[in-house]
Amino acid sequence: MTKLQAVNTILMYINEKVVTQTQLDAGTIPVITLATTVLDEHIRLHNNITGNTDTDIATVDVLIQDNLVKRASKALFTRHIGFEEKGIDVILFDEKQTMGSVAKFCVNTFFGTGYEYIENNIHRFLTTTDSLETAYPSAELIKGQIDEIISSITALYPFMAGDNLLYTYAMNRVLSEEKSEFAVKAEQDNINSIAKYVYHNLVAQSITYPYVADVLLSMPIEKQNIKNINDIQKNITTVENIFVMSRRKILSYGWYFNTMTVTLVPNTNKYIAIPTSYLSVDDNSSNTHTVRDWKLFNNSELTFLFDDPVECVVIDDVPYDDLQQPYRAYVFADARHESYRSILGLSGSTAEISIENKSLSEARILAVRDDANNQDGNLLTDTYSSTLLDRTSL
Repeated sequence: MTKLQAVNTILMYINEKVVTQTQLDAGTIPVITLATTVLDEHIRLHNNITGNTDTDIATVDVLIQDNLVKRASKALFTRHIGFEEKGIDVILFDEKQTMGSVAKFCVNTFFGTGYEYIENNIHRFLTTTDSLETAYPSAELIKGQIDEIISSITALYPFMAGDNLLYTYAMNRVLSEEKSEFAVKAEQDNINSIAKYVYHNLVAQSITYPYVADVLLSMPIEKQNIKNINDIQKNITTVENIFVMSRRKILSYGWYFNTMTVTLVPNTNKYIAIPTSYLSVDDNSSNTHTVRDWKLFNNSELTFLFDDPVECVVIDDVPYDDLQQPYRAYVFADARHESYRSILGLSGSTAEISIENKSLSEARILAVRDDANNQDGNLLTDTYSSTLLDRTSL
């Protein structure tokens, strides 16, 4: 749009005749000067809002040109002609019609690659504003809020960077101010989808989390009460901690593969330090020794000091991935059982809990059977059996 076209558009709104380029250049007709002045004012206003340095309507973004001209027309109409109800309604209607272009201009300015899937939603939101003065800051604010949400999520889950699901979630969080029943459900469905995405990618991209993700994916996602990203991470952390506790609890029972007789030797300070991997330490020769502050302690003499080595039966902790299958399955079943109770709580159905109880019992039976096979224990060979009764002489 040229300056002559802009000025003539403004003049037509106040029922003035169109002018020629020569008349515009001469600047001797007062109404032309007024139209030009008002147009320049709105270009400067546009520059103040956007940070641009345009001096002529021809250099202004084409998406915003119509809006600037119609706003200048309204200003000239109300400032110099006076209010006329019919005329002002027409101008306001025309200005509203141009807000679609304003919104498009704002979207183009702030939202680029990665935002294509949410552009229409933002565009519709911006067209409900009254003017460029409100639309432009709104777009800038929306962009900042969306980026903040995306950054907080990708900081936790880098593999989600650039995923369309992430942009949609961030947009819903920012734009869905009116929480209708439909909007609330849509937002919940969205966060549930993100939870599934995160759980699946823990399996695919990490060697630390696979079993944790398997537990979380086995639970009904809609019953995990996930309201935001923090709830997803809280569930992951909860199951991780439960796995550690379940592993240590089950290994503390003392199985053939992790029960050993070792000789513990005092150090130069006469302390016998106990490795933190030992779940239990039992004096093999007396009942006078126990563990305190990860050092062997003589309960009889009330001292940590030892002159001689002490033979003990210890139960050793073993990393989950180093366990044989029966014990891995037992730990997994126990951790999943406890996770169901912790995360689902009362929302877990009786049937679901019953299935978990059965799975846990079956896993325990297999572990106990494997342990018995490993040690081949019986009354004649088991060192922990104390008496064999000869019934033939009775």
